Amino acid sequence: MVTKGEVTFENVDFEYVPNKTLLNQFNLKIKAGETLALVGASGSGKTTLMYLLLGFYKVQKGKVCIDGVDISTINTGLLREQVGMVQQECILFHETLRYNLLLAKPKATEQELLQACKDAQLETVLQKLPEGLDTKLGGENISISGGEQQRVAIARLFLRNPAIVILDEATSHLDGETEKEIQKAYARLCKGRTTIIIAHRLSAIQDVDCIAVLNKGELVGYGKHENLLNMCTVYRNLYEYQYNKEGVGAKDEAI
Repeated sequence: MVTKGEVTFENVDFEYVPNKTLLNQFNLKIKAGETLALVGASGSGKTTLMYLLLGFYKVQKGKVCIDGVDISTINTGLLREQVGMVQQECILFHETLRYNLLLAKPKATEQELLQACKDAQLETVLQKLPEGLDTKLGGENISISGGEQQRVAIARLFLRNPAIVILDEATSHLDGETEKEIQKAYARLCKGRTTIIIAHRLSAIQDVDCIAVLNKGELVGYGKHENLLNMCTVYRNLYEYQYNKEGVGAKDEAI
C-alpha cells in the first residue's frame, strides 16, 4: 500500500463536540522520510492529528492522505500495518512475552523476536524471566516496570517495521542511560521512514528536520528550532517556559 510514506492533511475540519471546532481548514504536509515534531500546549491538537492519521476518528471535511491516497478509502487493517505508534503508556495482555510481541507480527521467527528485544533494550529483562519469551507477564512474582512495558511496545514497532512511525514522547518512562540507547535504535529504525514525534520536551526535538507548532488546532509555526525562536511567539513562549522557569525540573517539564 505505502511506497513512500508522505502524509498530508488537506483542509481538514474536525470536532469532538458538535459546533466546537478543534481543526478548521487545517493543512500540513510531511515529506516521505522526514522527521517532523509536533509541538504545542495540551489540547492544541497534536494527538488528535495522529488519531486521524491512524483512522481512529474521521474528519468532518477535507482529507488525510498517505502518498496521495485518501485514507478513508484504505482498509483499516492495511492502514495500521503501515503506521506504527508508541505511546507513553503501553497496554500488555496477561499472556506470555512471546504472545505480546507476536501481536505486532504473528509469523515472526524466533530470531526476529530476539532481535526486536535486543533493539528495544529488553535483553536484560528477558534474561531475568524464568521461561524467557514464554514467561507469562503479570503472573505470580513476574512483574515488569512501566519503562519495561514501554520497551515491549518499542520491540513491537521494530517487528512491524512500518513505513510511518509515530512517537508520543515514547521514551518518557526510561532512565537516562537506557533512553540514550533507545534513541540510537530509533535512529536506525526511523532512517528512511517518515517519523512524527509528538513532543513534550523541546530538548528532544531540536535536531529534527522540521517542527510544526500548533495552537488551539491551528498551525502557527513551521520550520527549524532557531528560526521558530525568532519568528514564532507561541514556540518561543513554550521554550522560555521550559528552560527559563524557576524551580527544579523546569527544564524537562512537559508541554
